[in-house]
Amino acid sequence: MEPELEAVASTSYVGSADAQGRWSGRGRVTFKSGAMYEGEWVAGQMHGQGRLIFPDGISYEGEFQHNQLTGTGVYAWPSGAVYEGTVVCGKREGRGKLSFTRSPAVYDGEWHDGLRHGQGVLYTNAARTSYYRGTWFNDTKHGPGVMKYDNGDVYDGMWECDKKKGLGTMRWESTRQQYSGEWDNNVPNGAGLHVWFSEMGDTGVPSHAQLLMHNRYYGLFKNGRRHGYGVLYYATGARYEGYWQGDHKHGQGAYVFENGEVWAGAFAHDRPVLAAGEAFAPTSTGIVLQIDDLVEEEENGAATRKAIANLLLCFNTELRMLYDKYCKRPSHQLPHKMSRLSFSLLAAQVWDMANDCRLLAPTLTLATIDDILAIARRAPERLRQFRQQESPSSLDYLPPEQRRFWGHLASEHTPGGPHSPTADLTFRSFCEAVVRIAAARFHSLPSLERRLHQALTQHLLHLVNKAKATPPAPAPPLPVLPPNTSIEAAVAALDGVRQPLAEAPPTR
Repeated sequence: MEPELEAVASTSYVGSADAQGRWSGRGRVTFKSGAMYEGEWVAGQMHGQGRLIFPDGISYEGEFQHNQLTGTGVYAWPSGAVYEGTVVCGKREGRGKLSFTRSPAVYDGEWHDGLRHGQGVLYTNAARTSYYRGTWFNDTKHGPGVMKYDNGDVYDGMWECDKKKGLGTMRWESTRQQYSGEWDNNVPNGAGLHVWFSEMGDTGVPSHAQLLMHNRYYGLFKNGRRHGYGVLYYATGARYEGYWQGDHKHGQGAYVFENGEVWAGAFAHDRPVLAAGEAFAPTSTGIVLQIDDLVEEEENGAATRKAIANLLLCFNTELRMLYDKYCKRPSHQLPHKMSRLSFSLLAAQVWDMANDCRLLAPTLTLATIDDILAIARRAPERLRQFRQQESPSSLDYLPPEQRRFWGHLASEHTPGGPHSPTADLTFRSFCEAVVRIAAARFHSLPSLERRLHQALTQHLLHLVNKAKATPPAPAPPLPVLPPNTSIEAAVAALDGVRQPLAEAPPTR
């Protein structure tokens, strides 16, 4: 220390000095403030390794540069808290870890001007299974980060001033729910997708009858509640699309029953507003198919439509078994460990089914099936009309996530859309797809009813109920050709059995 400051700043010094009388080397000094330093000196300044104890009991041990606490060191507080890391001018700066003895909390990450700032992780329990890992700004969670709670809940998304704000995904493990979308003030606000996951059971995928708690809502939220326009997809295949208020259906809406029928009108406090004598239920037990393009080719369209409905009703149990079987079946054409937001049948599983039952043919390729699935997934006409009336005239003024929501509704059922193995089908859409596949595969048969009957009894039903499947006719034998048969004659003989072999159903 400079000689002129020594008398006023310190009460005692024990150590070495240089030729000018400045403290140099190793020494210990007690300051008049009550602080005490012991360590290295250079030209009268604390410089190098040392330990400084403040009057309030806080201590710092580590590097000093020109009387400043700068470098790598350890702060210790009387409470037991400890900081280990880099320091600049006495403040935590750079990388460091702060831990406590009276709390399991530990912060390990970046600092600026004494505050958590940058990338870091804050553990809140001793097992380090509960934590926030992400971006900090001026000692608050700010930016992208992951918060895992003691009970297993996880939030992964954006933060602002210690609160969830922006895009993020929250998974509630105890209630098996997940929300992905916009947040503000720690709750969903804006557009988002809320999923209620069902219990998986032993098979990993529940049956159609067990899906009552695998619903999902995609739409607008306000203060954590469904509010504004949104769609509730029921696991049974039904759906409500329209307006919400405080988690209740409220305002104009359209309800699509599981069989495809649509009721459109006003809702109040989660219930439809019905006229006197009106029932909120499907008018028939049959499945509503949008197959006008197929029926108009028939001689008697009304009779054909009724015959198709009767066939589907007759084999309804087997069709549901088939739907459930392939819902549960893994497909190599799906992404590995794909997250399932619903247990609807997927396009890739339909491809596998078509291959398993030997439905593929020159007239029915996978590309053809893709087009058929896109048509079968179309929303009912009445729902399309309702949506067209309620859609915003312009999306330009909406936030990106809300534009994405309306864009999803616009493209959800677009025929001939992009090839997607994860496109899902409700049971109603699956039944319509079966009818259309039968029409394309057996177009040479004289009626749509016979085409569907052929597809069901000779190709599909044996996959779930062999008792109702028609026993396959034996395949015609391959011709025995005499020696020295010409290539032309051999090709002609093989052509005679090629088509019967292609039409023969599987025997397993």
